[in-house]
Amino acid sequence: MKKIFKIGIFCGIIGFLVLAGIKVSSALPKNQITEAQTNQTTKKVYTVKKFDKIKFSSYRPNTDVTLGNKYQVKIKAKRGGNAQKIKTKVKNKQLTIYDEPEKHFNDGYYEVTVTVPSKNALKKVSGYLRGGSVYLEKLNIHDINLKSNIAYFAFDHVSSQNVKLKIKHEVSDIMDSNLKNCSINIGKGNMTIDDSKIKAKVHISKGGMTVVGSTFMGDSSFTLNKGLFLMTDAPKISYDLRVDPKHKIETDNKDYHKRLSIIVPNKPTVKVISKNSNIEFYR
Repeated sequence: MKKIFKIGIFCGIIGFLVLAGIKVSSALPKNQITEAQTNQTTKKVYTVKKFDKIKFSSYRPNTDVTLGNKYQVKIKAKRGGNAQKIKTKVKNKQLTIYDEPEKHFNDGYYEVTVTVPSKNALKKVSGYLRGGSVYLEKLNIHDINLKSNIAYFAFDHVSSQNVKLKIKHEVSDIMDSNLKNCSINIGKGNMTIDDSKIKAKVHISKGGMTVVGSTFMGDSSFTLNKGLFLMTDAPKISYDLRVDPKHKIETDNKDYHKRLSIIVPNKPTVKVISKNSNIEFYR
């Protein structure tokens, strides 16, 4: 009987220690492993076959396409991301960047850097982006045709003969670039053209347009349903500026209502329609 009693006491002690161990472990910070996973950075580097086109079918990554020493793709994932989720392939001289569409894809931060050895290496950049961004720099690309939901587009020192952008909800920036025959449609978001040469047809449903220190290579138009149009350092060309009677056209010298027409012979014409906001026009 004493032996059974001792065994009972021993089992009770073991049980208590196990229970205490569970309580102690549960009292430890649960985010220790999570933090390690979150802070971990995973990388993939590919030296790929020669390509002259890039196509996007992506949801996550922020992609930079620029000059480098060779045809290469670097993928970096941070904040809990996994570089394995970003896929690339080269077929028929086209590099495709894609990841699996998922309902909840906000699972980390992803960077993709694509390099080509010559500024004239790319003939076309196209495709669709759900999120993330595309940053094109220091390249001559004949055709650019991109669509996005909430992806940010930026062109920096880029030359192109044909540009078509369709953006559902995000901003876009064009800097120090030379772009002909642009067709740009933005659902909701602001756009900036800075120190560039451009010929464009732009429509913005909800958002503003800023043009700074830029020149126009041909007749261009900007239609804003709801948003301010601002132009500074306006070149000496022809303009047809129109606003709703409730708003005005502000210039260096005076304000105009409804319409301002400036005609310079043998020069391109920039037409601006701002339906529900002002136009600010400074020379």
